[in-house]
Amino acid sequence: MVRQLGSELDRRHQLVTAEAVQRIAGRRVSAYRFSHALYQRYLYEELDPAERAYLHEEVGVALEDVYGEAKGEVAGDLARHFEAAGDYEKTVDHLLAAAAGAVRVGAEQEALAHLERGRGLLEQLSPAGREGRELAVLTALAPVLTAQRGYGAVDLPAVYERAEAVARRVGDDRQLFWILWGQGATHLVCGRLAASRERAGAMLALVEERDAAFADAAILRLGAYYAHGIAGFFLGEPAAAGADLARAIALDEPGRRYPHLALTGEDAGTTARCFAAFAAWAVGRGDEARVLGDEAVELARGLGHPLTLAFAQVHAAFLALMLADSAAARRHAMGALTIAEERSFAAFLLMGGFVLAAADAMECLGPSPAMVEVPEVARLGDALARMEQILGYWRGAGVQIWQTYFLAHIAAARAGLGDRRGAVAALAQAEAAAATTGERFYASELARLGDALAVAPG
Repeated sequence: MVRQLGSELDRRHQLVTAEAVQRIAGRRVSAYRFSHALYQRYLYEELDPAERAYLHEEVGVALEDVYGEAKGEVAGDLARHFEAAGDYEKTVDHLLAAAAGAVRVGAEQEALAHLERGRGLLEQLSPAGREGRELAVLTALAPVLTAQRGYGAVDLPAVYERAEAVARRVGDDRQLFWILWGQGATHLVCGRLAASRERAGAMLALVEERDAAFADAAILRLGAYYAHGIAGFFLGEPAAAGADLARAIALDEPGRRYPHLALTGEDAGTTARCFAAFAAWAVGRGDEARVLGDEAVELARGLGHPLTLAFAQVHAAFLALMLADSAAARRHAMGALTIAEERSFAAFLLMGGFVLAAADAMECLGPSPAMVEVPEVARLGDALARMEQILGYWRGAGVQIWQTYFLAHIAAARAGLGDRRGAVAALAQAEAAAATTGERFYASELARLGDALAVAPG
């Protein structure tokens, strides 16, 4: 074959060009490329549909044989060949492998394309070949959708609902656990905090009930505890939340790549530390909060996973604002924004942008919502406009958490500009949001602002 390619097609007819010789799984493989795309197109179009399908299958089988255990490196190519050959079961299998590889390197956009293509092919499968593959596609798709479009993505609830139905039908409790996790996270972000905690409770109950059946029960407990703790923090129960998150951290082995990363898009240990820091802040342990926040960022750096690092940095930025450290808030926000811009992480773009605006406002205002000096009015007005614009985008994306936090910063900025009525209106919006969602973690700060406005002139 090599002699034919070299002597006939390369040197004599100049249809192909030798590119490289490499060793794959201990075997020598020669690579050739058509000299021009038109040659390839002409010869391909000369084949009838049956010949094309037959040759695509032969190429796919040959690549599987050559790459062996390393076939994940060419999973995308394998999927293309088997799809053209009409072998849709193998196509979906290789698309799943290609998506998993893309997630490992933080290429969520590429992973989303593979998974949506795989989901579209499920109807082509026989009932026997479909069920397990559908569950695999859906449970891989949900965290990638979340990373790319946020928890408010309109198609996310349907993905989880279908995945739960399939998991219960086939009796896959382990997958059901992660589906419950995803539903809880979606409820959380969309402001259904009580429902989020209920899902986390169901996760804990499932682990306790099926403990002996789960070889990785400790890892699952870690996920359940931090999910329960996060919901508790937003509901304004920092002591109980801190206890849950401490249990999660105690089960963590820093540097280990847990299944949480592939199945949820988050590293469990990093997320637990981020929210343990918030819980510590809420009970007045600021130094402990700072340490936990820094630990989360360093842990995320060591994982080499862009989504996790952006998550850790943007939450460290939020924490820095809570600790009135605008410089640290700005530094962490810039780190998160750099990754978010490169990777199109929509939620972190908004969160990082809000922090930068809030940091500007904080530096103008000082420790109280009194009116600012004239030289700072323009800067504060610009910061306020940016915060209100981002809040509008946030709501437009269907995200309901953090609104009381955002509105507190907006109220303080309006007070600093002498707009007492606007500040009171922002606080009223925050209270309405809290009543709807149950979000109470910032209640004391909102009360402090309300008290200051009550005695402010005008």
